[in-house]
Amino acid sequence: MPTAVHLLWLSYAERKFYQLDAELSENTKERMLKMFRKPYYMSDDNEHCRYFNLVITMLPGGKVWLHLNGIGRTAIVCDTLQAKEVHMELEDFDKDAFYTFKTLDNSCKLLLSDFEGAAENLEKHGVPLG
Repeated sequence: MPTAVHLLWLSYAERKFYQLDAELSENTKERMLKMFRKPYYMSDDNEHCRYFNLVITMLPGGKVWLHLNGIGRTAIVCDTLQAKEVHMELEDFDKDAFYTFKTLDNSCKLLLSDFEGAAENLEKHGVPLG
């Protein structure tokens, strides 16, 4: 069972680095443990299933959500974590990306293009903050 979350990531949409070093609250740890232990009912399959994955979602503005995932079900267990923007060079974050793309802007632009429609949606609607 995790007791803390330590992340460093690059938000392609914002072209910013974020870092999170957070201890999980007792409430969050207890909630996760309880949810991992207690099965939930899937009426379509007429069976009881269990959560088996912890999923971490890193959102614009440095927000971080924790989910538990199981067959046919996802549940948020924490949506209050907030990372801090950190300033660093692309080369220090990912040497391969630096040698391939040369700049942070090129890296974000090309990596974002891996997600169909993402660049167009970002241009049309902007970064969804808050």
